[in-house]
Amino acid sequence: MFALQCQDALEAVHPWIVSAIRKESEEKIAEAWNNIAVPKFRDTFGKYFEAQLKKNGSGYLIGDKISWVDFIAASFCDVMVYRGNSSALDEFPLLKTFWKNIYANPKLAAAIEKEHSYSF
Repeated sequence: MFALQCQDALEAVHPWIVSAIRKESEEKIAEAWNNIAVPKFRDTFGKYFEAQLKKNGSGYLIGDKISWVDFIAASFCDVMVYRGNSSALDEFPLLKTFWKNIYANPKLAAAIEKEHSYSF
């Protein structure tokens, strides 16, 4: 259910992603961010996942251990913060902490570092 919600939210912000990938004008990208990405993220993902994190209370979406769904949700947050705006999660403190904690996981951090060390 949470994975499907992530997919729905990603589809909702898709017009903004396409605008950025196509390297449209800064104005068009900003318009898509402000009028599509931010409200859709808030309404299809942020509120829902913030409530789930509060309800679960463990810092994870389900149970008390990290799961694959946590990685999917954290990845979507990463897109919003690093491809969008660093303030994308400010309205959702539990989600922001969740995202930071997932990416601070030692095994994930080591894998990311290893991936970034490859040269082409």
